[in-house]
Amino acid sequence: MSKRVYLVDDHAIVRDGLRALLEGAGHQVVGEAAEPTQAMADLLRLQPELLLLDLSLGQRSGFELLEDLHRRQLPCRCIVLMHVRPTTPCGRGHAPRRQRLRAEGRAAR
Repeated sequence: MSKRVYLVDDHAIVRDGLRALLEGAGHQVVGEAAEPTQAMADLLRLQPELLLLDLSLGQRSGFELLEDLHRRQLPCRCIVLMHVRPTTPCGRGHAPRRQRLRAEGRAAR
């Protein structure tokens, strides 16, 4: 089943790669942003079904956007993208916050 997807990552090459994979699988990427403020404006306007959200957005955090989504109760499902270092277990410390804000999954990038 095709989904309307929105991408948030501060690296254009990651957004480009995700777009290619998603569109190749038949999904529609309706927009993308590198930071939370632009992303929220687009999410309100575009109403995607799924958000792929990087937690590390340079000087800002993807948690800002996740908290705003939760507060506004937008019907957008979210999968969190996380940069994983070899010495850091995937998601340690973030799990309770992700779950509280209803992020439905996580993926290492």
